[in-house]
Amino acid sequence: MTRKVPFDDGEVRVPLFKEYGSWLDKFLWSHYAILTFYGHPTCKEAWRMFNRRKRAMAKAMSAKIEYLFIYDNEHPDEPHIHLLLAGCEGMNTDHWAEEWEKKVGMVKKLVRYDPKKGARFYMGKKFLRDDCEVILSSGLRSTAELDMLSDNSQN
Repeated sequence: MTRKVPFDDGEVRVPLFKEYGSWLDKFLWSHYAILTFYGHPTCKEAWRMFNRRKRAMAKAMSAKIEYLFIYDNEHPDEPHIHLLLAGCEGMNTDHWAEEWEKKVGMVKKLVRYDPKKGARFYMGKKFLRDDCEVILSSGLRSTAELDMLSDNSQN
């Protein structure tokens, strides 16, 4: 008889979020952010608000911005997003935070990414939550697809 292991068991979850964190370590992240909203947007609405700001920032910096966007609804009274951003090395964080707060919501955190602080593993944990939705930029999706193809060809 096989014993069913609950998914939230530490023996299962910890290796999984570490694996996600290791995969995220492949990218050259420039910033980590936690942003809230005025009101209670759906994931789709939150992504549209973020994407509008991201496009304006990319245009101002003449840069292509890659991102990992996680919509977190763990606290339904305060849905928020967690972001890892790549390609924003020259971003004026004060200006971007001001714009976000003027038009969208509060900035809980917007900092330069430091690989020693573990944000990629924290984000990896969020991948496993039922109340979070994950959106990858097209560059990250392409990399993920290539990684999957590479893993499948090795099997």
